[in-house]
Amino acid sequence: MRFLIPPSALSCGHSELNAALLTSSPRRSLLSQQKASVLYSNYFRCMLNFVQSFWASVRSYADMRPDFQLRSTINRTLDSQRASLTGEEWFERFWRPRGLSKQVVEFVYERLGKYSGLHLGLTVPSDRLMEDLQLPLVCWFDWELSFCDDLAQQFNIQLDNPSFLDEVETVEDFLTLLHRQVA
Repeated sequence: MRFLIPPSALSCGHSELNAALLTSSPRRSLLSQQKASVLYSNYFRCMLNFVQSFWASVRSYADMRPDFQLRSTINRTLDSQRASLTGEEWFERFWRPRGLSKQVVEFVYERLGKYSGLHLGLTVPSDRLMEDLQLPLVCWFDWELSFCDDLAQQFNIQLDNPSFLDEVETVEDFLTLLHRQVA
């Protein structure tokens, strides 16, 4: 009689048990019943730990994902108050007069919109990132790291402080900081 242990059990350190049970025969037992019982007990404990870890990951997903309802509410609120601008219009209206780089503005318009799910064409320079746009809540938990990676690829620079949200308050502060870093 042969017992097979799933390959995932091998990662739990039970290759000895699997090998022994695969080669065991009625005449020649490689493991005593007692040793097999202990190894099976360890195997099931390991599998239980795996399942518990999986469920912990599933439960923590809610803490790491964006608040889609809040994102939608912010977009609806902004849409009801302002006209939506294209990236070009957004640059011409707000950022060219301030002397900011078109490349930086286009980059932020595209990437921050992607990470936040917010329509940046509805934002104005005085919008506060935390209070008005709720960036930490509407973005994935690691969006700042991804944004910094994209910034490094696009402009071949590293931000002095990757936790840039601590240094800025408004959309204008954010774009000005990035403009200074790129220039």
